[in-house]
Formats: sequence, C-alpha cells, structure tokens
Amino acid sequence: MEYDCELDYINATDLADYLVLKGIPFRKSHHIVGSLVKYAEANSIKLTDIDLETFKYYCEMIEAVILLG
Repeated sequence: MEYDCELDYINATDLADYLVLKGIPFRKSHHIVGSLVKYAEANSIKLTDIDLETFKYYCEMIEAVILLG
C-alpha cells in the first residue's frame, strides 16, 4: 500500500473531481484521468510529474493550477 501511495495515483480522484467542477461529465472525466494514469505508468512517472502540455493534450480544460500538486 505504501508503494502505491508513493506512485501518487491517489491524486487521480482529485483530478477527476477537478474536471467535474470544470463542467466535464464524470464519465468523461474518469476516461481522461484513466488515460493520464496509463500515460504516467507507461513513462514510469507520477501524475504530479506530468507537464502542463501533456495534461492539455488529454484535456484542454486543465489549467496550470493543477501542477501545484
């Protein structure tokens, strides 16, 4: 469990909630976040290590505030 927490994917729920607050339906938000988690896993990085350009590739509505982690 400690290892999983270190991967930072626990923040995926917060990211999905953020997108819902931006007006994106939860189902679509869940899909976007799932894609970002797959990207992070494939690149052996944490969600918080993804740069804004990559976040915006998956969803233009993500703003720089998300990088504050």
